[in-house]
Amino acid sequence: MTVCVAAICDRGNRIVMASDTRIGDDTMSADTPVSKFVSYKNWTAMFAGKLGDCRAITKSIKATVESSPSRVDEISMMHIAQRAFTDRHAERSSFPVLSPHHLDYAQFEKDGKKRFTTKEHARLTSEISKLGWGFDAQLLICGWGQHEPTLFTLDSEGPTLRDAEGFAAIGSGGAAANVMLMFWAKNHPNSLHVGMNVYAALLYVAGAKFFAERTDGVGINSNIRIATRGTESIVWLSSDDISKLRHKWNTTMAPAIAANNIQDEVEGMLGNRLG
Repeated sequence: MTVCVAAICDRGNRIVMASDTRIGDDTMSADTPVSKFVSYKNWTAMFAGKLGDCRAITKSIKATVESSPSRVDEISMMHIAQRAFTDRHAERSSFPVLSPHHLDYAQFEKDGKKRFTTKEHARLTSEISKLGWGFDAQLLICGWGQHEPTLFTLDSEGPTLRDAEGFAAIGSGGAAANVMLMFWAKNHPNSLHVGMNVYAALLYVAGAKFFAERTDGVGINSNIRIATRGTESIVWLSSDDISKLRHKWNTTMAPAIAANNIQDEVEGMLGNRLG
């Protein structure tokens, strides 16, 4: 469940981000004050999936980035995020299998073939792999490395660069949010952020989040923020700001409203052809 959305704008100088605040498990969910943004110097990670796994991954990334003596570039950031994700994935899926043997995954990787027969090692490896199928953490990471802004997603299938599009969304509402972003991106042939000022991007990102609320598991509460290249300061929108954006969406931008606004034109176009 959840949705997180981000879009690059102002020719790469700003990134607008939005998320809900819902958390939950297999039986229940609730809108909470939880923030789904974690900042590391010039980078931000947003997350969807099981809260404990996501927080473990983002804390690991934060520790690595903040201990780096220099700015972390885009390639290094991808590697750091991949390593944190892979480590948590392995830890979670291997614990039920290896804990009875008083082993963690790192020890199993190092000494497993010495401690177990070939058949037993293969069985344990297979069980760990099967348990890993249920790992559902997702990350959306954006920021600035050495040069251009970078935006990528990361899940169990690996990292995917989203720089060409200039926008991305994750979570159960990610598909719905991407539908709206793709719809608006048609007016920008190269990518959403080319020629897009921060105010338009803010409307589009907020609108994508609002549209995603139609998806099961996406909360109504919203957090929206704007990051700027060359500074670690973040502008957070107030609840009043978000209410105004929602009113704008509900009255002039929502697909149903847009359809209502032009249906008279469509009726005129068809004339009497429908009888």
